Order: sequence, then C-alpha cells, then structure tokens
Amino acid sequence: MKISNKLKDFKVRLSDRRMFSVVLVSILAVTAVAIYEYKRSADYRYKLENQYNRAFCELVSSVDNIENNLAKGAVVTDPREMIKTANQIYSQSAFAMASLAQLPVGDVALSNTSKFLAQVGDYTYALSLRYMDGGEISNEEYDTLLSFNRYAKTLSDSLSEMQASLYSGAISFGELEGKTKSLFSSQSTAFADNLKDMESQFTDYPSLIYDGPFSDHIQNAAPKLLEGGREVSKEEALQIALVAVGDERKGAVSYNGESQGTIPAYSFSVTPDNAKGRTVTVDITKVNGMVSWLLDNRGVAESVITADDAKAAAKKYLDTLSLDQMTESYYEINNNICTINFAAAENSVILYPDLVKVRVAMDTGEIIGAECSGYIMNHRNRETPAFTHSESEVIKALSPKVTPLSVSKCLIPLDSGQEVFCYEVKCTLDDKNFLIYLNAETLRQENILMLLISDNGTLTI
Repeated sequence: MKISNKLKDFKVRLSDRRMFSVVLVSILAVTAVAIYEYKRSADYRYKLENQYNRAFCELVSSVDNIENNLAKGAVVTDPREMIKTANQIYSQSAFAMASLAQLPVGDVALSNTSKFLAQVGDYTYALSLRYMDGGEISNEEYDTLLSFNRYAKTLSDSLSEMQASLYSGAISFGELEGKTKSLFSSQSTAFADNLKDMESQFTDYPSLIYDGPFSDHIQNAAPKLLEGGREVSKEEALQIALVAVGDERKGAVSYNGESQGTIPAYSFSVTPDNAKGRTVTVDITKVNGMVSWLLDNRGVAESVITADDAKAAAKKYLDTLSLDQMTESYYEINNNICTINFAAAENSVILYPDLVKVRVAMDTGEIIGAECSGYIMNHRNRETPAFTHSESEVIKALSPKVTPLSVSKCLIPLDSGQEVFCYEVKCTLDDKNFLIYLNAETLRQENILMLLISDNGTLTI
C-alpha cells in the first residue's frame, strides 16, 4: 500500500474515532442532564409531598383541638375560662383554614367545611365578647356549642381515617399533584371520595344568626336600598346604562345577560366607536334601575391631572347618577388611576356603610370605574341620635397620649353586620395618624384605624 493510501486510511479511522467520541460524550451529557433533572424533579415532589403532609397533620391537630375546646366551652360558666377557651378555638379555626387552603383538593369543593371552620371560631369569639361586656350565654347558645362539638367530632374522625390511609401508603399527595383537571388519578379516587364524604357531612349544617361577620344573616343579606322598589325592564336598564357610559364612549352595545347574585342586575357592554379593543361594562340593578358597577378596560399610561381634579370629576359623575348627597373620604392613586371613596351624608353625619368607589383616569379625568354595591346594600332612612356629648367630653374619653385634631359625627359598620353611630376623632401620636371611633351614647371605643398618608393618597388599617 502506498504511503498516501495509508495516510488516508489512518485519517478515516481517526475521523471515525473522533465521531464516536463526540457521540459518546453527547450521550453521556444528555444522560447526566436527564439524571439531574429527574433527581431535581424527585426532590421537588418529595418536598411538595412533605409540605402537603405537614399541612394535613396540622389540619388534623387543629380540628382535634377545636373539638376538645368546644366540649369545654359547653360546660364553662366562668367568664375568664370562656374567654380563654374561645380564644383557643378562634386561633385553632384560623390554623385549620390555613392548613386546608394548602391542600391540593382539585375539583372537590370544600365550601361547607370551610364555612364550618370559619363560623366555629367566629361564633365562640362573639360569645366571649358578650361575656366581657357582662352578658350571659343562653341555653340555646350552649346547645349550639354542643352541636358544633358533634360536627367537629365527625370532621375529626374523617380526617383521622384519611391520615391513616396516608400513613399506610395507600395514597400520597405526590400522586395528586400534576394530574389532569381533577388532580385525582384512578389510584387516588378513594382519597377524593373521602374528601367528598367529609364535605357531605355539612350539607344539613344549620344556619347561624349571631353577631359576627360569618353569620348567615350577613352572608344572605338583601340590598336594603332596593326593598319595595319597582322592577325595570331590560330596555329601561339599557337607557340608564348608556347615560352611565356617556356620549363620549358611544358605540356598539351588547347585552351580557342577567346576574343573579346578591344584587340582581342587567349587564351590558359598550365598545366605543373611537377605540378598538376597548370595552365598557356596566351593570344596572333590576329593581330601581341603579348603576351597580361600571368598568372601562382601557389602560392609563400617564398622570396629567391632579388628585383634586380627579375628585372633582368623580363628584360630578356621581351627580349624573343622582347620588348627590355624598361626601369624599379618602383616595388612593395606583397605576395612574385615582380611586376615591365616597360615603353618603345626612344632617352632617357621614354614613360610612353607604359607600361608593369611583375610579378616575389621571391622564384625562375620565371615569373608568364605579362601584355602588355598598351604597345599594346599606342605604336607607335611619334615626339619627342627638349626639349630646360636647367636644370636650369626647376628647376627655381619649387616651391622654394622643393629640386630637378634629371631631365629627358618623355611622360605622361593625363586624357583626350591625351599625353604630359614633364620634370620629382624628388624632396623632408621635408621627402616626389615627381615627378613633367613640360610641355616640356611651363614648366607649368601638374601633381604631391607623391612617397611612402618602403622596399617593391615604390608606386605613
């Protein structure tokens, strides 16, 4: 063989070896990456399953504690013990709801279970507040605590059975995560069925009326402003909607149907002729034909007008809605949109439950949002008390550490859904601003809010 041919043969073999090496290295690299990703995915699933297991264990523990404390509450007669027991139930119900929210329950609705956990804490807390005011617990309320205890026992037993299945390995939360829509594979149907069975135990759960935010009378409240009103037709509602949208946003109108929520309404959408892709949606109440809410989806790129300009535009818009007895409370600017809170006013008394929110675009002063549900749900004729205390008496009821700035009269909502007339005292302590609400009759403190004041408005906490 000639030297040239030997060199060519050596070059070919060298090339094949290099190619083999390249292929081998590539395979090893891909394998290493696959192993790494598999290990990382396995670690993630392991951590996630541990997180779910921990949340489930905390749920079981919290419900057990609720059951035990409810049994104690049913036999307590000393106010101090009732307050202590109620506080424990309240905190444990909060822990239980937080743990339940962390579980991958998929399409299994647990609204009844969540409602029970919310009400059991809220109800006992309301009882403890009444005890603190010198009240007593009635036989009916003791029966309610016993009923709560029985439901808690049933819930605890269901959770314990599911926990035993988890410990035995019959089901794991890792199998639930990453599944299709329902999150439950064929292997984990038993767990889903257990959740459904647990939820079904609360289908006959009785309605509760008490002084608390989760009371059924608050959840099922009807709009007071619409009581006894006249039902308007869809055509009448459309004309009201067009006035709310305004001539400057005239365009094609579509009917979205009726909403059957707390405030039944006709819903319309308007696509302005001068803006593609822009939609203004407005709901008009079926009774009395009032604007329930309005939303313009256009973006606001810059702020040109001032906050005072935005307030003036919002007040003018409320006049077009025949809401002329409104007073501005606080505002906040976010993303070049100014949201102003208005409350009804009567005889120099601010009615905070009767709330309307208006959103103003800071580039043109255009109204791009209005929410009147608070006003519709709460506004009505009320008997206003005489407010017989002098300003000096009101200030004397405050802490000596604060510096009072102003005293006004108002009506505020309570967590119980009730309302109370108060003196509203704006005051300061060091560099902090407060609103202190004193009962108009007793001068007892009903609520305290802290004001967070900035260039973008005022928040209350």
